[in-house]
Amino acid sequence: GLPGQKAAYLVCALIVPVLCHGFYDFCASVDSVYATITFLAFLFVIMFVAMRLVRHMAAMAHPIGGMSGYTE
Repeated sequence: GLPGQKAAYLVCALIVPVLCHGFYDFCASVDSVYATITFLAFLFVIMFVAMRLVRHMAAMAHPIGGMSGYTE
């Protein structure tokens, strides 16, 4: 990829987990059933998106060269 694209991925790799963890901490610190339900809904959405991304990436994947005897 492009150097700027690599930097953007690195920034996202830091920012996204920090924001998700901050959201978790906020929901855990608020003494409310609604905060718990909101966090569980958020967790469900994140898991759904992650599973779709993994399936998409697996469908696009190809074997790395040098493994000519490899069969799937």
